[in-house]
Amino acid sequence: MVDYNNNEGIGGFQQGSYRPLAIHPIEANWTRQSRFRAPTSLSVLKRVVDSGRPDFSYGLSSFTVNEQRRAILAVGQGDFELNHQYGKLFRVCFESDTVELLLETKASLMSPLLISPASILVATNSIRDNQLISVDENGQINWKTAVDGVPYGRPVVNSEGYIYLCTYEDESQIIGRLYAFDADGTIRWVYKCSSIFWCDPVISREGIIYIGQNVNSKLYAFSPDGELLWEKPMGQGEGHRPPVIDQDGVMYGCLSSQLYAIAPDGEVKWIYQPEESYVDTSPSLGADGNLYVNLTGGEFICLTRDGEQLWRAETKGFAITQPILGRCGNVIQSRLMDNSIESYSVVDIFFQKGVHLAETAIKGSIHSVILANDDVIYVLSSYWTAKMEPKWELHLQISIGQSQGWTTVLGEKFNWETIGESARSLSNLISSLVLAIGYFDDDVRESVEQLETIVPAPLILKYDWVEDDESLGRRFAPAQ
Repeated sequence: MVDYNNNEGIGGFQQGSYRPLAIHPIEANWTRQSRFRAPTSLSVLKRVVDSGRPDFSYGLSSFTVNEQRRAILAVGQGDFELNHQYGKLFRVCFESDTVELLLETKASLMSPLLISPASILVATNSIRDNQLISVDENGQINWKTAVDGVPYGRPVVNSEGYIYLCTYEDESQIIGRLYAFDADGTIRWVYKCSSIFWCDPVISREGIIYIGQNVNSKLYAFSPDGELLWEKPMGQGEGHRPPVIDQDGVMYGCLSSQLYAIAPDGEVKWIYQPEESYVDTSPSLGADGNLYVNLTGGEFICLTRDGEQLWRAETKGFAITQPILGRCGNVIQSRLMDNSIESYSVVDIFFQKGVHLAETAIKGSIHSVILANDDVIYVLSSYWTAKMEPKWELHLQISIGQSQGWTTVLGEKFNWETIGESARSLSNLISSLVLAIGYFDDDVRESVEQLETIVPAPLILKYDWVEDDESLGRRFAPAQ
């Protein structure tokens, strides 16, 4: 099996057999480093809206993006307790403004993941009769396998193609199960315990499967064949706070509102407890080797891998997921501002050391954010209408500005290669003509700006003088 290395940072997607060319095949089991550049400003370019709601748990409600930059997401609606539900798997194409229905079930659907063009995995989420389902790109079912209990979190895949999924049931007693499947859906083994698992299975470079249990507050390590290697007393975790693993096999996770650093053998290296707040999510692991962590009370900090605080920044609301770390050092945050029926959320962009660059408000509660290309992000959110009908929205946002009514794009350090790439990327997302202009002589600056006011097309301009302009340099010059 060829290693998957879409994420160019430490660890990440390369630990599993995911779709080789997909932009974002899965949300779990990666360090939150992106190979793409995060935007420095935000503006909504397109938006699609439909009925239904992604999985109830915001941090577990993720979506995927395939190699054509089409988003694949699952939603559900109905009464869970009465088992009057439906689930739908959609493919959203911003280029053609289309929403395609790939699969419809009589149970709500959990978040999907991409294994190959011939296989999208998704689990049902109902009070009974749940399944793990594989469908192809057109929604045709390849196979489906029944599981006991209710799927919790997302399925994950190791480098050999084995699939792992957690379920739970809470009737006469709490029962948790860790399932292992072959690539064709055949059950390889099941581990059963009297607890609920607290995150997606986390897989190390060596193929070790880590999973935590809440009732007995233990962390377990399994071999790929299901052998229990060890179990250690640990703090309680939450499903939307999966740990990350660095290149040395050290795991960092939010347990009992503290940040734990755990060695590969399960020994706790250190615990970070803020003085006046609590750890709100597990960290993201940057290419610089540092940890980026959300705290309660609207705080955002950076720690070394030894637990030493480097800096702290103020934010708003409370964190929904771990930060996303762009290629040039910018950080994308998503936060819920108001959890009432009129709820709204905010996407923030930060520069190094917590310098705030931009923010944009999103109606409802954000479930997931994906950096889908240089300066382009997709945002999945949901809300309730005045008639108490659930709706979901998928936003395409890009780093853009307006000049004399025409769209312009100002990127970081454009050159003769990247300006063409940026123009092609933008032209795939909007229907109008895109004109890319690069130049080295500042004497033509005035002429280009005049052209910008009369040409009826979005312009992508190369401004060599950005780094010499103090105000623009702070906003657009890349990290040194």
